[in-house]
Amino acid sequence: VCRHPLPLQVKWPNDVLVMDRKLAGILVETITLPTLTQDLMTPADRVWIIGIGLNRRIDWSKAPLEIANRATCLEQTLQQA
Repeated sequence: VCRHPLPLQVKWPNDVLVMDRKLAGILVETITLPTLTQDLMTPADRVWIIGIGLNRRIDWSKAPLEIANRATCLEQTLQQA
């Protein structure tokens, strides 16, 4: 259990950072579906799709240098907290 608050930041538009390294990403998209009764679309037919990616554990020996310099993972972050 982490006893210290993590210094989380949200970087526009969709990155979650801790100690200036990417820990997670959030993607939100909307699509509009046609109604079943008409070809016209109404606001009730909008659907939000939300995706969340969390770097839980990274094998740094296999990570490209570009990733290793910008990312972190939950396992590493909790060990440092």
